[in-house]
This record gives sequence, C-alpha cells and structure tokens, in this order.
Amino acid sequence: MAEKPGATIVAQAADGRIVEGELLSVGNGEIEILVKPDAVKVRLRLDELEALRYEGKSRILPGLGIGLLAGGILGGMLGLLDDGGDSGWIIFSQGETAAMSAVLVGGAGGLIGGVVGALRGRERLIRLRPVPPGGTLKIEARLAKHARFGYRRDVGAE
Repeated sequence: MAEKPGATIVAQAADGRIVEGELLSVGNGEIEILVKPDAVKVRLRLDELEALRYEGKSRILPGLGIGLLAGGILGGMLGLLDDGGDSGWIIFSQGETAAMSAVLVGGAGGLIGGVVGALRGRERLIRLRPVPPGGTLKIEARLAKHARFGYRRDVGAE
C-alpha cells in the first residue's frame, strides 16, 4: 500500500516563530513536522503553540459517488411509484419513468455530494490558546487523521 503524504501545516509558536511543512505524526502532546526545503524534522509541543493551520483532505469523489448512488436509488424508487397509467401527460412506461428519475435525482445528488465533499477540504484553523482541560487529546485526534503516520505514542518519548 502506498504511503500517503501528510497535510501541509503551518504552526505559529507563542514566541512568534512560524514553522511550515508536512505533518508527519502526532502524539504525547507534540507534533512532528518535516520542513520541506531542508528535509529537517521538527518537533513542537502543542502547549507552546498559538495556532495551527492546515488544509483538510478533499472528499469530492467519495461525496460525488455517495450522492449519485443515493440519488439514483431514491429517483428510481420514486419513478417506480408511477403506475404507468394513462394520466394524460405522462407518456412513458413505469420502467422508463424510473430510469429517468434515477438519472435526474442521481445527478442532483451527485452534485450536492461533490460540493459537500469539496467543503471538507477547506483550510482549517485550530487556536491553541487557551487549551481547555483535555483539549490536547481532542486536538491530537483531529490532527492524527491528517498526519502521514497518524498517532504515535513514541513521538514525544526520548
């Protein structure tokens, strides 16, 4: 399985220092960042940071797929509700109506799902001052999803 790159993250320390690079791992109240130009690994303590900014992973294709599937099924079921009787204005059979409804509602569902998936990939900001009690664990869990290696207990251990 191919290794996925971590999110690009910008960390602002309390002393004004700014570190930008790839988020490698999270754990024990620290994050590990690979600073790209020099390929240097930097460890930063979360309690010494003011804020973190990162780009969330885009979910356009999964959102599009789920929307198409859900909309297609719903549209097909709605189309099957048409009994194919002679109502005067519907000239299609029940199967044709189901197919057209599946395509139309599925397309709309796919569009909505794609937009929702794209919004998941927007830039996110985490303010770390003041950190509420237990907040560090929540922040670590949130960041671990975007790190190359996820959560590692040995990040802060020496």
